[in-house]
Amino acid sequence: MNPQAPKPATYWDYIRVEDLLALQGGLDRDESKVCNEEVLFITVHQIYELWFKLVLRELRLARNLFTAPRSPSRSSLGLCAASSAPPPRCASRISTGS
Repeated sequence: MNPQAPKPATYWDYIRVEDLLALQGGLDRDESKVCNEEVLFITVHQIYELWFKLVLRELRLARNLFTAPRSPSRSSLGLCAASSAPPPRCASRISTGS
């Protein structure tokens, strides 16, 4: 094993669970000061924002594909297969172990 090679990230590091869960603390950034309804409100709206970001990303990709010059040698559209696994270019950076 190459000592210079970076250590693969774990699943938890890759999706930054700790950072994500820390975002439900409200304006005071203290989860103990927010009621359940406020945490629900924050969580639901953060999820909406993440979905909007994903939709915009997909729309940009579609726009770029439609505006790209056509080439008979282009064999791939650059799309990732529908899968819960990360794209192949990223898979080597993620460890499935704990």
